[in-house]
Amino acid sequence: MKQRFKILTYILGIAVMCVFSACSLTGKDNNGKEDNVANAAVKAEKPAKVEIKSIDTKSEKVTIKWKEVSGADGYEVYRSDGKGKSYKSIKCTSDITYTDSDVKERNEYSYQVTAYKFTHEDGSVLKEGDVSISAEGDIESEKDTSKKVKLYGNNSAKKAVYVRPKKAVRVIAGECFVEGLDGYASGELKGFKFVHTVGVNTYTMIHSNSISYNGTLVTPLERICYYKPDRVYFLVGMNESGNGISDGAVANIKKMCKNIRKINPHAEIVLLPVAPCGRHSSANVPSLSKRLSFNKGYKKFTETKDYLYYYDYTPVLDDGQGYLKKSCDGGDGCHWTVSATVSVAKAIKKYDKKNF
Repeated sequence: MKQRFKILTYILGIAVMCVFSACSLTGKDNNGKEDNVANAAVKAEKPAKVEIKSIDTKSEKVTIKWKEVSGADGYEVYRSDGKGKSYKSIKCTSDITYTDSDVKERNEYSYQVTAYKFTHEDGSVLKEGDVSISAEGDIESEKDTSKKVKLYGNNSAKKAVYVRPKKAVRVIAGECFVEGLDGYASGELKGFKFVHTVGVNTYTMIHSNSISYNGTLVTPLERICYYKPDRVYFLVGMNESGNGISDGAVANIKKMCKNIRKINPHAEIVLLPVAPCGRHSSANVPSLSKRLSFNKGYKKFTETKDYLYYYDYTPVLDDGQGYLKKSCDGGDGCHWTVSATVSVAKAIKKYDKKNF
């Protein structure tokens, strides 16, 4: 009898378990009613924050690229048209790049990008295949016609960019080598402005009234500023590099940069190193070690600000051992031949085209 009771109890327990399992699988309770817990809508999680990879300007256009966000249906691009101005939506897209052509030269813009995904109006997750997304980041077609909304992630970091003018003003300023570029190679550097004085150094560029302008004498720095330049190349230093120490020259260039950027806050400055000299020179030129030490200081200085650049054009003149090639020597171990001057101009032109 006891044995039969145990068997019946065991069978009854199994039956009860089956009933509960069935309720769990069907989403109904033991009274046949819908189980709200089992059928509760799954809330969608907002997309991750967008990371902008790059932002570039060219030909009066701004191109923004960002990393793909997993699970995002699209991205919304926002733009501010200047410091202190609010951000406004300018584009929705399913792509991870956008080119803004509605910009004006010599203006600064700032951008943000936000990822989004579509959900039901109550914020619940859409089923896979419920909708398809167009290139514009919108719903192209849908199986489920219930109302959909966008769930946004956090805004990306702000990225500012300055739109350079198509006809940017470029100036090359400095000592006698600039005079040579002006006289013999200006055809290679069409559109460039030249400011030069023989024997000038970084100090006299600031303080010496050595250039005639509109019937009066002005300093080389003042003449540069009158051009309102977008980029200035400085080729100066030969006359002060004899001790190998560039501290004084760097201090003077800092002052010149400050003045130039008062005229144009977006002006870029490129330092060109002191050129190689002949092994035997009749001119007052620095030794190889002093020249290299001086140029090292120049290069280090350009790493301190994002508007400063250093371009080493000297390989076109260097004999491979740090001295001026015989074929480039104008005769005194310092000045260049016409063909060497043209080669330097071509190198600068190539660099400028690639980097500006």
